[in-house]
Amino acid sequence: MTKYTVALQIGSAYCGLAGKHADFYIKEPSVVAKDNVDGTIKGCGTHALRLVASGMANVKLIHPILEGTISDTDGAKELFRAMFAKLMPQKAQLFPDTKVVAVVPCGLNTSDKTQIENVLLQIGVKSVSFLETPLADSVELFRQFGTNRGIVMDLGSDCADFAVVYADQIVAGATVYHGGKALTQAIRQRVREKYLLQLSFQEAEKLKIKCASLYSNDTSSCVVYGSNVETGENEKVTISSKELYDTVVEFCNYYVKLIYGLINTTPDEIVNLIKQEGVMICGGTGLLEGLENYLHNQLDLTVRLADNCKNTTIEGAKQLLN
Repeated sequence: MTKYTVALQIGSAYCGLAGKHADFYIKEPSVVAKDNVDGTIKGCGTHALRLVASGMANVKLIHPILEGTISDTDGAKELFRAMFAKLMPQKAQLFPDTKVVAVVPCGLNTSDKTQIENVLLQIGVKSVSFLETPLADSVELFRQFGTNRGIVMDLGSDCADFAVVYADQIVAGATVYHGGKALTQAIRQRVREKYLLQLSFQEAEKLKIKCASLYSNDTSSCVVYGSNVETGENEKVTISSKELYDTVVEFCNYYVKLIYGLINTTPDEIVNLIKQEGVMICGGTGLLEGLENYLHNQLDLTVRLADNCKNTTIEGAKQLLN
């Protein structure tokens, strides 16, 4: 008999874990710290980040989750174990009575699901089932907006999930690897082309957060540091939101085309019902400045952003467990 049922959100940036009877859920960065000498794992999640930040430990960060699936089996096992240890009572951590509902991108293939299942079974859980991310999202989004249908748009770090959801079912859906990281890389390329300046990923991410905007009149600016691609010298430059505008628009137009495609594949008998509720956005990249307004103007549909954008998936999954 299964005594414990938990939902495990598997993401490239964060993993979430919620229990059926727990009053809380946890999220951890999807990273582990491995010793540079012998490869042993010294820490997981926030602990791994602290080890690296301290500068005292001879470790490197490993990302065991890539594009919604497992890229480092050992790292994923230790990350999941560490998360279970924080959520579940000690007597349950041998997992023989634990069922896991794995929340994964809707486009994940069978072999990737099998790999996730095998990893979880290897750490001792009783059984594994799968739930598509947009369905978990829809539970929380539909609760917030008082509906039972609409276009769910989950914009993560690696993956972006899109789905027409009606009556607890995905009518049409797609997963694309065009999330927040892709926008950061596009911004890096833009700065390199204009200024001959190579930014680190972290500097480009900072620039995205502070300046990326879909408002053409945004006056934000940000100082960034990088290496001149011709001289190798370190340089700094002030970049404005207006300089990034075309890059951000091009990035988001990909989403516009994808949503039109989903609408066109939705059965005629429900397409008007879906359009009435429009688009509901969640995921960290959904916080991009001006995204709601831009999509509304391009699609001529109602567009709404989740209240707790970064945690919509795990909140919805937790509600499903109960």
